[in-house]
Amino acid sequence: MWPSSNQTSEWFGGFLDTNYYQMINLTQRFNQNPYGQPFNGHLLIYISSDQRYGINGGNYLLPTRITKYLQDNNIIIQMNYNLTKITVTTDHKISLSFANGETILFDHVILTLPLSTLRYDTNTKLNLQFLKRFRLEKSSNDYIYTDLPFLNSWELSTGFDSISNYEINSSTNSYIRQFLNDLNEIWPNASSYYTGEGTISAPWIDPYFLGSYPSRTRDYEKQRQMNIYFAGDYTSLNYFACMEGTIIEGRRAALEVFADYQ
Repeated sequence: MWPSSNQTSEWFGGFLDTNYYQMINLTQRFNQNPYGQPFNGHLLIYISSDQRYGINGGNYLLPTRITKYLQDNNIIIQMNYNLTKITVTTDHKISLSFANGETILFDHVILTLPLSTLRYDTNTKLNLQFLKRFRLEKSSNDYIYTDLPFLNSWELSTGFDSISNYEINSSTNSYIRQFLNDLNEIWPNASSYYTGEGTISAPWIDPYFLGSYPSRTRDYEKQRQMNIYFAGDYTSLNYFACMEGTIIEGRRAALEVFADYQ
């Protein structure tokens, strides 16, 4: 028996409705140690993952530092190139066309584009700041699972140096107002403690993502097509939706290209 699509829980409320999952991907959610991070063995990414460590300054430092390292070592990185078309020429070159009108030929191409046909999840995450932990005064551990529109909330940190109200625009405000109204149903007057500062992550409205987490992976996504290779978190069965998957699959695709020259 599978949970119904409207069931809200730690596993299902935070991801795509279960009606849209393939069963093999749904069962992978259960194939984890429910008692926490093991002392030995492989790293747990999902469910009770090890979240004791963070990156000072935020995860965004990873791509920016990697970019700087590569550029310092004379690796050319072209920014702001929006890919619009891929064609293969009669001499088996790969032609990439971009929104700026340029067309460039390559011998090999590695694509890390998000694949919206994988039925990406449509999560929206809000990070809000409150004046105090009023929830603890009501004998609450601050975890909420509900049938209200926001489904799930929790207290993740004692503070974020980077959180500020300049990141809030009119679109973000609509999400915040809706969340605070719902939160008031659980904790009356909860919105009165909101400081007005917060951030939002809604990849599903970003034209470069169109979704947050891939919900369908079949291990075929990584198969090369002629000299076009595929990488990205969605090509990883073990670490999809995670940076680890991006790194592992990027390395795998690069080694496939290198093998063609050996």
